[in-house]
Amino acid sequence: SHDEHEHDSKTLKSALTQAEQHRTSPISMAVVERGYRGAKQYVNAEVLLPSVPLKQDSATQRQKKRILCRRRAVIEPIIGYLKHDYRLSRNWLRGSEGDAINLLMAACTWNLRKWMAAVFLFEFKESIWAYIAIIKSGHPPKTSICFIERINAG
Repeated sequence: SHDEHEHDSKTLKSALTQAEQHRTSPISMAVVERGYRGAKQYVNAEVLLPSVPLKQDSATQRQKKRILCRRRAVIEPIIGYLKHDYRLSRNWLRGSEGDAINLLMAACTWNLRKWMAAVFLFEFKESIWAYIAIIKSGHPPKTSICFIERINAG
């Protein structure tokens, strides 16, 4: 969190400095969104923005840039879910410590939800596959309902 409203291009240097403190090797490339235009002059790392591929890039370079930008874009919906579902759009706790606590609790909840889904799928995988087979077989819904009742019964 920042004390004042700064443009994204001004925050990249501090974010990379903080990230490098937790790494053993320096960051050589930062894949960022278009809001970071103009940030290349503030950092020593290569800054990759999503843009139209250059004519001088080979097919391998174009594919690599495309994959990196897509990987970064995968995070955006997760941030949206955290803001909406885990009440991160507004922080009710005071100060930077409150920000950290709020984010930590949301991240713990997110990870716990993922673990619970994995355990559920592992525990009931035979039942789930059987239910999918029933749906694909075209039996009437009455059969599916009886099957669900048997699962719930134990």
